[in-house]
Amino acid sequence: MANPAFLRGKKVLLIAANFFGLHRLIMDGLKAEGAEVHYFDERPRNNFLTKSLIRLNRNLLAPNINKYYDGIIEATARENYDYVLVIKGECISANSLRRMRELHPNARFVLYQWDSVSYNPQFYTIRPLFDKVSSFDPVDCRELGMDFLPLFYTDDYRRIGEEPCVPEYDLLFVGTVHFDRYALIHDVARQVEAQGGRVKMYEYFQHQLMYYKKRYIDRQLNGARKDEFQFKPLAYPDLLDLYRKSRIVLDVQKPMQIGQTMRSFEALGSKRKLITTNTDIINYDFYHPDNILIIDRQRPVIPPTFLKSAYSSLSEDVYLSYSLSNWLGKLFGPSE
Repeated sequence: MANPAFLRGKKVLLIAANFFGLHRLIMDGLKAEGAEVHYFDERPRNNFLTKSLIRLNRNLLAPNINKYYDGIIEATARENYDYVLVIKGECISANSLRRMRELHPNARFVLYQWDSVSYNPQFYTIRPLFDKVSSFDPVDCRELGMDFLPLFYTDDYRRIGEEPCVPEYDLLFVGTVHFDRYALIHDVARQVEAQGGRVKMYEYFQHQLMYYKKRYIDRQLNGARKDEFQFKPLAYPDLLDLYRKSRIVLDVQKPMQIGQTMRSFEALGSKRKLITTNTDIINYDFYHPDNILIIDRQRPVIPPTFLKSAYSSLSEDVYLSYSLSNWLGKLFGPSE
């Protein structure tokens, strides 16, 4: 297991988007290992319009982005960082990174991708300015020469896995309604309910405009009611509570995405069974057919045997290898 003890007493600058609170989990993990953390959101603003424009073409907001990073550089100029960690980096410019490197010549610059680089064109511009680059995507790592580092689960999920499970729900889905997810998750839900199972879904749109846009252009939402959907992300304590009450978690990754999402590791840590569309999961050491069902994205089938069977425990070493503490040790450690 990777040992993050070298983080004790170190100073870390973390630049990451506010993506469902994952930056807070990383901050808490760093602090638990004894590091001092300074955090800045990667985006100048975290509203729907800013996110949309950055993903459409970050150059549309380049003056605002540059001004925002001027402020970050000024605020951190007198710090003596040991590490600068950037998560994804779809917004930060190469010029801003060069200035940071000049101000913090002793810092190790680390870049982590928790999305496929096909969704982040800025990656190719900024990659040469980092000392170490890792990704959750095994294909991107093979093709682009990055360190492969899957995502993690936190101790909160480990504690759920240690508790007796008294389920209220047989199937749980929590996620954004994009691409083909709506039709797929409702097909799976109908099959589970037809077998007597109980289903809980938290279907999320980032903004009501996204709902109306998808309703207009996407036939799969025909007949869907607006009150089926949520327009605020689920709070972390509420997400934990749903895992505590559920037996099986449903995960549907983006089309063409190979890396495993957080849902896979949350299910692992909490010892919940998983239904997933990601066929690459068979290549991970935590894959066990008793616990993980891979379904066809076009024609999902939920066998009654999987729905009714119990979870099979794995080796403790497997669980430990995907903990947040171990992830941090590998992230900041030497390249493999």
